Amino acid sequence: MPVHVVGLCNGAVWHTIRTTNGEWDPWTLVGVTDGLRIGCAVVDGQLHVCVAGGMPKLQHSIRFSRSNWQPWGDAAAAGFPQIQDLDGVDCASIGKALNVCVTGNTRSEHDSGVPLPAVWLSMRTANAWTAPRELSSRYSAFLDHTGGSVGDALHIVAQCVQAGSFTLIHTVRMANGAMQPLGDQDLIKLFPAEADSLSRITTVAAAGVQGQLHVVASNGKELFHTIRLNEQLWQNTFGSVRQAADPTSTGPLAVPACASADGNLHVFALSEGSIVHTIRVTSRSKWCNPETALTGKFGDVIGAVPASAGGLILTRQFTDIAAAGD
Repeated sequence: MPVHVVGLCNGAVWHTIRTTNGEWDPWTLVGVTDGLRIGCAVVDGQLHVCVAGGMPKLQHSIRFSRSNWQPWGDAAAAGFPQIQDLDGVDCASIGKALNVCVTGNTRSEHDSGVPLPAVWLSMRTANAWTAPRELSSRYSAFLDHTGGSVGDALHIVAQCVQAGSFTLIHTVRMANGAMQPLGDQDLIKLFPAEADSLSRITTVAAAGVQGQLHVVASNGKELFHTIRLNEQLWQNTFGSVRQAADPTSTGPLAVPACASADGNLHVFALSEGSIVHTIRVTSRSKWCNPETALTGKFGDVIGAVPASAGGLILTRQFTDIAAAGD
């Protein structure tokens, strides 16, 4: 199964695909933007891309084929008309719906001086967007958030600031539309051995793989990974991806992106503007790259992507990335 990678580089959105044989397609320029964050998901065979932080505050496009992209639209007006201070974005696919999550507060709260934001969801089905729904509790600030689907459930993981302390939270919008009964779960309390590292998290990513939620987080230098095994249990560690996948690597690992393909977890990260990639092969519970290898490594995506027909080779200046399995 192909894996799509999109990223923000030099004021533009770029797209490439890791094909089923492990090779890479040339970069495609999708559009020019002043956005800061990017998210994507494959819905019914089409790649949806959202960019937050520019003007308009949330932009949306769809890839119909290799050279055929829908013009960028104003997803803030379509999906989040009542949300002010809209910040950040992540996307997940559930059935034939694009689930888009942002953070912000309502117009009335903004006007009345109530600044506390939450995570909000709007779903795009066919050509319509649903009214935004509040998914999380209110926090002083959100450093980052991510959405990952497991079956028909949408999982939200976010690094928040509350009362001057950092809190890594998890909640679930279940298949019937109800929220996780106990509300936001404090993940740091589940992993006391890694509490110090997790309190310093700045960016998060998640993906559902074979019925389990995989969460990857970064403190700007290292990646950490854990799994929600089922509705009650998490893996007992939130461990270092570098130590498990490629202990010989030396560069920083920041701004992760996750995708599920062929039952495996693909993890991407920024390393000094470049994009690195590794894979957790589910059948062996082992990090390998490529999938058939016996050992893991962080591959250089920019070095692996061939030049386009016009000779284009991107520089290592990416600021945000997202990934999705086809």
